[in-house]
Amino acid sequence: MKKVTAAALALSLALLSGCSGGSIYANYREIDRLLIIQTIGIDRGADGGVVLSISAGRLGGEPSVCMRAEGPSISEARDLLQNYAPNEVLFYSHINCVVIGEGAAKAGIGKYLDYIQRSVDFRLDTPIFLVKGGNAGDLVMGAAGESRSVTDVLESVKRDVEQSDGGKVYTAAEIAEALSFTGAALVCCVECAAETGADPNAEKSEVTAIPSGCGILMSDALAGYISPQETRGLNFLSGSTGSGTMELSAGKYRATVSMDGAEASLEPVWAEDGSIKFINAAVKLRAGIAEPGYLAPLDENCLTALDGALADEARGWINSALARSKTLSADFAGLGRALELDFPVKYRAMPRSFTDQLPDIIFNVSVTARVGRTYDLENPAGLPGGAK
Repeated sequence: MKKVTAAALALSLALLSGCSGGSIYANYREIDRLLIIQTIGIDRGADGGVVLSISAGRLGGEPSVCMRAEGPSISEARDLLQNYAPNEVLFYSHINCVVIGEGAAKAGIGKYLDYIQRSVDFRLDTPIFLVKGGNAGDLVMGAAGESRSVTDVLESVKRDVEQSDGGKVYTAAEIAEALSFTGAALVCCVECAAETGADPNAEKSEVTAIPSGCGILMSDALAGYISPQETRGLNFLSGSTGSGTMELSAGKYRATVSMDGAEASLEPVWAEDGSIKFINAAVKLRAGIAEPGYLAPLDENCLTALDGALADEARGWINSALARSKTLSADFAGLGRALELDFPVKYRAMPRSFTDQLPDIIFNVSVTARVGRTYDLENPAGLPGGAK
């Protein structure tokens, strides 16, 4: 028995020692030959094919490398890209962002989501961006520069959306899950803009990305958009505000306020047949004056006026987004799932699905707001509690 064990061990060591001339690691790569793919752009090609654009970087902080190839499928386009870089190894396991062009989204992104879920090179939590009114390749190739890449640009967009606006950049898993449960989903949109608007030293051909609301996906295809304001209204409806600012105007008063928090609740009113007749949505917003306007002197009525202006602005955004949801009969805001969690028995006993009921549901949206002072160095309005 000992001889048999020793022979088996010797054979194993021989195989592992590289007698075949290869490495013991099946996925071994020379580090100095790796091109680390960080962002992938997907556009619709001819005859339903795929135009794949990639932004990659080398270890050591060298400028990004961008390439583009068209093939009948993502896999074949990847093979072509590898042929364009025979001395490099394209490494896809560190992808940070996926960008999809408008044309590809209109045709349906289901096959791209399916590829991401099946591929060992992609993570399910990879953020997805949609280029509103443009191609993904134009952004991926055009945003590259000596000191930045499209990945840097999109990570900046993600921070702005999530921190300033209290919004969300949806991942591949979140989009696929929403489509599976409700048949509708949102995807974060960006628009291409000339970089010269922000950097006078930029080349005319360089572009950047700016947040542009969300795209509405129905049955995996792009069905329309909601504006940045409507998107922010839905954030308020979910109880999220971020730390961004809003410009308010109330009669003679002007002010820039910094959002400080939100509370939101949904209360359905059920009909006799078990369907939903009304949904009462209540939102409470808090904000503080970041910068007072100077068109008129502040007085003791300014905060009350700004409270009303903030509430009116937010209510309009929320109602506009909900109207869009009713028109499309698309629960892209995920209200049905929220109600199911809070009222599971009644929700599951409904005679029709929430999506089918959407066009008939009446939304009663109430918004209250409180704008406070965020400074105490001086009190130009003579308000109580200010410094003397």
